[in-house]
Amino acid sequence: LQQAQTTRPESTQIQPQPGFCIKTNSSEGKVFINICHSSSIPPPADVTEEELLQMLEEDQAGFRIPMSLGEPHAELDAKQRFLAGARDHHRQGGP
Repeated sequence: LQQAQTTRPESTQIQPQPGFCIKTNSSEGKVFINICHSSSIPPPADVTEEELLQMLEEDQAGFRIPMSLGEPHAELDAKQRFLAGARDHHRQGGP
């Protein structure tokens, strides 16, 4: 058990390209989600809408959208007020 806790999965660092930001609110305050992109993250499988619907109906885990999520972190907004959190989300392709 101790070895499983200290073993880190293989990873690759990437430098994402800016995309866009989603602003929303939670009960704790404002939340910003930064959407970035990188050609280093492979695209999802190219399937038709019918194939995707069939996979989702069959509850198959075979279809996934590759992504990388950064740790939530506190930031200040333009008025220097604390934000509930910010998260960086990287996906393949452009915005």
